Parts: sequence; C-alpha cells; structure tokens
Amino acid sequence: MLLPDLESNDTYVAVLIFYSAKDVLLSESSLITFAIQKFETITGKSKHRHVGLSLGVLMNHKNIRMLPFDFSCWSGRESGATQISKHSIDSVDTKMICGSDVIYFELDPDMFKILVSSLTNMDTTTASSFPTGLPVNNIKYPSINTILSDYLKSFYYFFMPQTLWKMDQADECLSQNSEFSQCSQWVLGFVIHCIRNDSIHVGLKQKNEIFSLLFHKTSLHPHRLFKELLKSKCFKHLPAAAKITMAGEKFPIRKICLPSPDKLSIIPITTVWEFFETRAI
Repeated sequence: MLLPDLESNDTYVAVLIFYSAKDVLLSESSLITFAIQKFETITGKSKHRHVGLSLGVLMNHKNIRMLPFDFSCWSGRESGATQISKHSIDSVDTKMICGSDVIYFELDPDMFKILVSSLTNMDTTTASSFPTGLPVNNIKYPSINTILSDYLKSFYYFFMPQTLWKMDQADECLSQNSEFSQCSQWVLGFVIHCIRNDSIHVGLKQKNEIFSLLFHKTSLHPHRLFKELLKSKCFKHLPAAAKITMAGEKFPIRKICLPSPDKLSIIPITTVWEFFETRAI
C-alpha cells in the first residue's frame, strides 16, 4: 500500500475529531433518544456527541493534512468509513454534524501502517487476526438497552479506586469491543493499543485513568474521553477555530462536517484503498 510521503520534518498522526450535533425533535426520535440528548445538553456534553478517527500528516510540526474520511461507529450501522466534507455558512443543515475539537497524537511509520491496514481491511473473517484494540470495520453497534445498562453499572467503577482493576479485566473489555462498540469505546481501544505498544507515552496515573474508561463499556461518552485525554501532554488539542488542510484546502475545524444521521452511509473500503493508491493525503 502506498503511504503518504513524508518530508524531513513531517510525522504521521492519528486525528481524533469530536463533533457536535443539533438536538433532534421528539417527533423525529424515540423518547429515550430525546431524553439522552436533553441530558447531554444539561450536563455540557452536547459539544462532543460523536468522535471519529482520521489519519493525517503533521507538516513541519505545525499544520495537519488530513484524510477526508471519518472512521467510527454509528447507531443503525456497522463500523466503517464516512465521508468528511467542508461546509460553508450558507449551506449548514440544522441536522449536520460539525467538528468542535480535535485531539491528535504522533504515530511512528510502523504503527501508522498497521492502523491503515486495520481500517482498510475488507475481509471480516480476518478482522480477528489484528491485535486487540485496533479499530476494524463491520463492528456492530450496541443497543440502547445495553448502553443504559452499562451506564448504571459504571457507577460501581466510579467509586472504585482505579488501582484495583486487573489487566485481564481490561483485556476482557477490549475483547467485547470487537463484538460490538460505540464511537468513543472504539476510539479508546486504539488509544490503549498505542499506549501498550509504546507508541505514545503517558504517566502511570494517566495510564490508569485512561484504562479505567474501559469499564464504562458502551456508556462511555465522547466528552468523557475528550476530557481524560487532555490531561496528558502527548495528546495535542486543536479547538474549533484552529485550521487543518483537507483536499488541498485549509479551513477551521468547525467547518468539518459529516452528513446528517439519516444520510450517513458507509464508504466502500475499495474507495479508501483507491485514495491511498492514487494520491497522498
């Protein structure tokens, strides 16, 4: 596979994009979904209702050139790639999902290549051959009942000292992620994979706090993941006004957008392959 060429001061990066989204009217959603949205608004979590993973190149330690694909999980579909586009102020759909914050961290070429391989894998039968925690395609999304159940169970871990859990318990959570997962849970698996393979280095206290997020399981909210990652200097934060480069154009993160939920569709992996084979990021 052709990977983007690097200049002398360039590095590969994983780009975690956190998105906001407008509330959906009760008449257009279920009562549970409507209640969850109101809870997010009241608790200040509506700014980060979704998180997706993209790939990029950090040029000269300053600017990011980013792949125009969001790899993640969505309700009603399996994990995979969604097209990222730029919106203008005149064409904002009230249901549009827009970028609000970006967290990125550097990847060595070997880890970047492994990540690309896992995200562009088309064979569901070989997905299990990838290391535990690496994000792959065709992972099912959990049911609302599962998410609510995990939310209630997570209160136990909130009061439990973070040093009491064992690594085999964390591995069990990661294994479950390979069966079904939501967006922040799916992204967390990759972050933990990088920590365990020394691709990113965090302090012991921070490592324990990040691993403890696994025990929230499907109830882990993107906003909680966002706040936890910001505690470590190896995760770099770009606010909504910061600019990235995509498809040859530089624009603010707040102009990154995904289709409205009812229009979200999975991009065929062959299309992503063609992107890598025919052009650089």
